[in-house]
Amino acid sequence: MQIIGLFKTKYLFLLIFQTICRNVTSILSTSTVFQSGV
Repeated sequence: MQIIGLFKTKYLFLLIFQTICRNVTSILSTSTVFQSGV
């Protein structure tokens, strides 16, 4: 039971981490495009 809870927490953390990484990369690419456009 404890192992399942640990696995769920790990999976949730990975999901959040993935979403943050995706947002950061999109923000970085947008800012670089904006800088090169200016």
